[in-house]
Amino acid sequence: MPVAETTRRVLKSGLFDFKVVSLCCSWYFISSLTSQLTKHILNDFDFPVFVGEFQFLCSLILGHITIFLLGRFPQLKSTISGSSRPGTGFVFNRRLLRVFFPMGTFQFVGKLLSLAATSLCPVATVSSIRALSPLLTVMGYRTYYKVRFPSYTYLSLIPLVLGVVIIVVSQSGDKDSTRDAISDPQLSSQEDGEKTMLRVMLLEKSDYLKGIAFAFASTVIFAGQSIYAKNVVTPSSYSAARDPGSLAISRESSVNSDVEKYPSSSEHIKPERTGDYEIAFDKPDKLTTLIYCATYGMLYSIPAFITYESCELLFGVRKVSESTSAPNYGFIPWTMLVLNGISHFSQSLLAFHILALLPTVTYSIAAMMKRIVIISVSMIITGKRLSLLEITGLVHVAVGLYCYDRWGSKR
Repeated sequence: MPVAETTRRVLKSGLFDFKVVSLCCSWYFISSLTSQLTKHILNDFDFPVFVGEFQFLCSLILGHITIFLLGRFPQLKSTISGSSRPGTGFVFNRRLLRVFFPMGTFQFVGKLLSLAATSLCPVATVSSIRALSPLLTVMGYRTYYKVRFPSYTYLSLIPLVLGVVIIVVSQSGDKDSTRDAISDPQLSSQEDGEKTMLRVMLLEKSDYLKGIAFAFASTVIFAGQSIYAKNVVTPSSYSAARDPGSLAISRESSVNSDVEKYPSSSEHIKPERTGDYEIAFDKPDKLTTLIYCATYGMLYSIPAFITYESCELLFGVRKVSESTSAPNYGFIPWTMLVLNGISHFSQSLLAFHILALLPTVTYSIAAMMKRIVIISVSMIITGKRLSLLEITGLVHVAVGLYCYDRWGSKR
């Protein structure tokens, strides 16, 4: 009977609802596609700021197109949950500009660092480091809000950290270009070969460590963004004003109780008008949130692009052959950029839509599994066999994420 009761409660929670499972599978597929497209673009077109700016531009344009289509064809509104779409049209005012300013800043800096990391490291390594987000979120609440977590919250994160370290170490020495340099037939002597090998190894090791640093910094930024976003756009932000820890981990011990606590993300909860929350506002819809964040990302990207990449892109040249060169702007992969922008927008919109459908704990399980899927797909697409060390690291990451959600995410 305990097994039957557990099964009944899990099924009742909506975890195996066909619509939710289909959305999660689509989310995993599009997220993996976005990661691989970004990696492919940056391998041949090393302008991460421009790529990020184009992603923000696509999100901005596609967001407005979606709102226009929802207004023009009301029957489409049934396909998007109430909390994910605006009530009438896009709302632009100073209040929302102030609210989304930190979120836009976090997203731009985090996206820029993530793109820089992707251009220097394998996608699997970047995704593994991004899996540290739960640990950094706990540390953020502990440091900034002085929230005390139970000891098993920290203990449950040990397999996660260990798995990330294993994957990073397992891929740090796997460099095809180093082997190519060693076997280069133009090397005149063994001494020259050893010197070239040493230079290539040091250069690649430096780039790899730099990519790891960028990936870790982007993870810190995104963790900070999630902490701020929880205080702004989630229904529990007002009631949690006196207890920020309730935003980090659930007080409930079962999935079913979490569903009862948050029956629907689309329901607007009236804020308590006390103290600093006297000027509180209704929760913005997810599509409006996406557009505002993309707008800030675009505004931030323009000066960064002009400063760091515009001259090289517009006036720089690339060797096509021994005797001919061509300008860099002639190598802009427009088709790949458009596909990447569409997949990035779809990924973000699906994430918001799933968040509106699922309770907090169930959504965290889906998000963690997405990270595992991205890592696995990345390793498969690279065409190499998984080493025992990499499999061990993936298993540790999966176990760590599960332990965090199963035991560490409860107060």
